Amino acid sequence: MLNYEIVQIDMEWDNLLLRMPNWNLFQTSRWINTYTDVYNPLGKVYGLVFHENGNVHGVLPVTEFVRYGIRVVGSPLWKWLVPFVGFAWTDRLQESMEAFGQFCRRAKVNYCSITVSDSYYEPSPTGNGHAVTELSKAIIKLDTDFQRLWQNVHRNQRNRIRKGQRNNIAIVEQNGCEYLEDYLHVRRNMYQRQGIYHPNNGNFLSAILRVADPSDYKTFLVVDGERVIAGFIVVLYRGICQAFDTASIESYRKGCHNCALNWHVIEWAKRSGYSLYDMGGANTPSIAFFKYSFGSVEQKYSMIESFSPAILSRLVEGFRVYKRRKNPKFGKEVPRSARMPT
Repeated sequence: MLNYEIVQIDMEWDNLLLRMPNWNLFQTSRWINTYTDVYNPLGKVYGLVFHENGNVHGVLPVTEFVRYGIRVVGSPLWKWLVPFVGFAWTDRLQESMEAFGQFCRRAKVNYCSITVSDSYYEPSPTGNGHAVTELSKAIIKLDTDFQRLWQNVHRNQRNRIRKGQRNNIAIVEQNGCEYLEDYLHVRRNMYQRQGIYHPNNGNFLSAILRVADPSDYKTFLVVDGERVIAGFIVVLYRGICQAFDTASIESYRKGCHNCALNWHVIEWAKRSGYSLYDMGGANTPSIAFFKYSFGSVEQKYSMIESFSPAILSRLVEGFRVYKRRKNPKFGKEVPRSARMPT
């Protein structure tokens, strides 16, 4: 079994993280520490390093806190960055998970929720009650020519893209924060009109983009005259263009500028030499249908929940029942008809 070590999230953490072939930007110290500064989480945030004979085989950033006598361990930013802030590993994921289970038992963890950016069906890391939820995200491989990418787009989506391009709008590309306030204004307006609280609030977005290296992200804005009506932020790492945040003014959506904007981002990523465009989660039917209509394919990832003692399993199931009553779509698999438009 691999050994584990608790470390701080700092520059040394980044050096260990970059040894993992599947690391991502959200696991770096800059992102996690900005999250800690803005949200001031109730517990502590640290990293777990899984190693043997001086060789590191896996790393996992975690946050730990105690609520109502229950000790919880989970991925930082688990509210909205799943599956991006989870395990990063080399070739010994199962052994890393076993070492994580040993850590949970020694720390007397009652409940943990972590993510793995792949399908994972092995036993629970704590050896107690557990649930593995297989989820999906949409990705577009950019290792083909523009004509093939366009042909892969669903015909109805191609018509919407053309409509958006004909609507006399300009798409502005920015590397810095020059138009950040304009984008945040559109974003606040969108969520206020929908009556939705989004965990990725403007304070965090503003903070992380101001400390991030300009080469780590790019902002695309749709401008109608002098008014910003939509925006899209992508983060860039390891040859991947990753959708991060998007917002638009609802009254303009009939003009299909969102469709034109998404296609513009795909074209930009292809021209810029990125090998993959990750559109993010596709676990709600309407969102899944929109993303797969651009010719993306499904990639599975897993959320692993583990709980102990047995009484906690009943609490977790009670919570799931409550969530399903509030939102019937909660925990349901996306229908195949939404995944694969015809």
